[in-house]
Amino acid sequence: MFFYVILIIAMMAVIATFLTKGTVALMGKLGGETIYKLHSSSEHIVNTHSVPPEWVAAMNKRYPGLTDTAASGSALPDLGNRAKRRVIRQLDTLITHFERTSIVADEEAREILVTELLKARDEWLPLSWEELIR
Repeated sequence: MFFYVILIIAMMAVIATFLTKGTVALMGKLGGETIYKLHSSSEHIVNTHSVPPEWVAAMNKRYPGLTDTAASGSALPDLGNRAKRRVIRQLDTLITHFERTSIVADEEAREILVTELLKARDEWLPLSWEELIR
């Protein structure tokens, strides 16, 4: 009986070790993807002052009638306004991330990056959705 208890405890320890290693590896992969997406989006915005293509694709997927040119006159502007608000929120999240993260090389780089993102935000605010994605 004692042997079975020891065997069960040893098996549980081995399983816990593998689960922990797997969880840590998965968290690293997911965290790395998230950081990569944030940095590539910010690089695109700083270089072009336009909405990243991934964001546009996500909005088109979220609001299927957004790209539909045959949509009714009242539905399309409403969808465009929703998409624009969502993109502005994503940009605000990006700005907040770079204001707080320790991943940026130094404070001067942080200031330049945040300033450029804020400029892009100011440029995007008066535009309609159609003007944003051109």
